[in-house]
Amino acid sequence: MAKEIVTLNIEDTCLRLVVVKGKELRLAISQPLEAGLINNGAVVDPQKLGQAIKDTLQKHEVKSTRPMVAISGINAFCRLVPQPPVPRSMLAEAARREAERVMPVDLSELYLSHYVLDRSKVESVMCLVGLSRVAGESTAKALKMAGLTPRVVDIKPLALARAVNEPDGILIDVQEATFDIVLMVDGLPQIVRSLPFSRPGLSLEEKATALAEESDRTVKFYNSCNKDRPIKGGMPMFVSGEIDGQGENRLSQLLGYGFNPLPQPPAPFDGIDTRRYLINVGLASKVMRWAHHDRGINLNVLPEAYFSKGRRTEQVVALSLVPLAVAAIVGVNMLVSRARDETRTFESRLAKTEEVVQTRQAQLAQFLDLEKKASAVDSIAESWEKVLGGLNKDRTNVNERLGQAVVLAGPSIRVSAVDYSVTGSLTIKGTAPAKAEVLSYAQRLRDSGGFAETLVRSVDARPDQGTVEFDLDLKLDLK
Repeated sequence: MAKEIVTLNIEDTCLRLVVVKGKELRLAISQPLEAGLINNGAVVDPQKLGQAIKDTLQKHEVKSTRPMVAISGINAFCRLVPQPPVPRSMLAEAARREAERVMPVDLSELYLSHYVLDRSKVESVMCLVGLSRVAGESTAKALKMAGLTPRVVDIKPLALARAVNEPDGILIDVQEATFDIVLMVDGLPQIVRSLPFSRPGLSLEEKATALAEESDRTVKFYNSCNKDRPIKGGMPMFVSGEIDGQGENRLSQLLGYGFNPLPQPPAPFDGIDTRRYLINVGLASKVMRWAHHDRGINLNVLPEAYFSKGRRTEQVVALSLVPLAVAAIVGVNMLVSRARDETRTFESRLAKTEEVVQTRQAQLAQFLDLEKKASAVDSIAESWEKVLGGLNKDRTNVNERLGQAVVLAGPSIRVSAVDYSVTGSLTIKGTAPAKAEVLSYAQRLRDSGGFAETLVRSVDARPDQGTVEFDLDLKLDLK
């Protein structure tokens, strides 16, 4: 009997529920949420949200308690980190050390997940996702209130990339209160941005303006960090979310790009507007083996404390070895008994001696092989220690530059956001009383000698607030 696959996408303003059973789409609904339950991706009232989820599942007779869940990426940080190949047993420690270097907040504030995207003899690419502990715990509490133990919790932009499954392009998901932008290059999500709109109730034209600015900023930031292989010409664009065909055409006109058609899911999703449920498609593709999906980044950002309890892998392995151990003991006893009988004659003793000699020779060969492997492991460990030493040095230098940039801002400038790229690029956003203050701040950064490049990307006046908003792009000098 075919098993149901239940996917739940939690938006700020609604729940999107899709249930697939076998080759049939059983359910695809969008259930509005009471205003204020979720704000900018953060669960404000876990109890009410949990009850809303529970009521929705009961109303539509969904009995599964193990759904696949997508949550906002606003409260998560996603970074791609190239690194030397390391043994699987060291991946968790390598992920933690890299996260300490590239995450903009302390790891004590995050639940960290990692996934190796590409592996070769020379280099591998690790995807690191740091989910805010506050956001993770409030979401987990709401799901628990609904009686659910999710098999997977994913962030929306990664589910979006998996659903579109294109090697290159700008992916945009537009919702009532938030939007996501994912820049795909060479099959990897190079830049992931999840942001709220400036205020609720924006018109399509106002949303398009915000999307155009952020899309342009995303491409420019990528090019500034990848001057050896910048994006040239138009990138294919894909749009999904709370938008219909007419709105998509209007958005295309306002942005000045032509949107490519979304890839059509298999038969189970026929008859529904794929745009609204594309995140659910990305969730389902984690487990449904569809020919045109390669599954993309397949990790679980659910905090470990909320995983369903089960036997640990080592316990399962140990239990599976018990029958073998018993059989081995019985076999040994039989051999001993037989050996006692055969030792009554000289011929038997000679045969037994030859058998023992052969066994010892095999054991010696195994010992030599283990000794060789141990030597190889020592060499890898020594190489990795050197790499980690360099990484720690870079992290210290980056922290010093970040602190320097904040201190140089002075009392009149308010820094609202600092984004750091592993390529050594730094983006500073904030507000200042006037444009002159911004230019003076930029000059102080240049004069400090700690930054190879300092560029004033934009300065926008806000007359209603009597301030200006600015973006600065810096290139760190880590020598």
